[in-house]
Amino acid sequence: MISSNGITNAATYYQKSMQAAKKSDSVAKAKDVATEAKVEKSSEDKLSTKAKKYLENLRKTYGDYEFFVADAGDDKRALLNKSTKEFSVIFSSSELEKMANDEEYAKERMNAVQTAVDMSKRICEQFGFERAGEKDGDGNGFINKIAISFNEDGTMSI
Repeated sequence: MISSNGITNAATYYQKSMQAAKKSDSVAKAKDVATEAKVEKSSEDKLSTKAKKYLENLRKTYGDYEFFVADAGDDKRALLNKSTKEFSVIFSSSELEKMANDEEYAKERMNAVQTAVDMSKRICEQFGFERAGEKDGDGNGFINKIAISFNEDGTMSI
């Protein structure tokens, strides 16, 4: 009679080790996902249905701009790092709510955004900087992204 007890024990040990390693990897990945979600926290989920529709309309209308919603406590820099577009605009949730409910106010804010974008383009042209997507190598520098933030007190940061 041949006993396979040693082989079976070794196989069982190996199988349990592999399961423990997979579980450890799963826990680490879950922690990474939780950290990413925390880092890229947005206040977009706080918006009313009307404001969410307004934001979606902004994204369709201004397809070359990235729009984010961030309030105090949200990591704006992490949100901006997600952007794939040259221009990023950050509104607070209260700002978007007000824009969704007041057409004149929304027009005023979007005019301010357009002014900032135009100013950025003029700076690039005047000083010979290259803008994102215009990498021909002849410029004096490169502007990768411009972020425009509208604060709750009505001020604008670029």
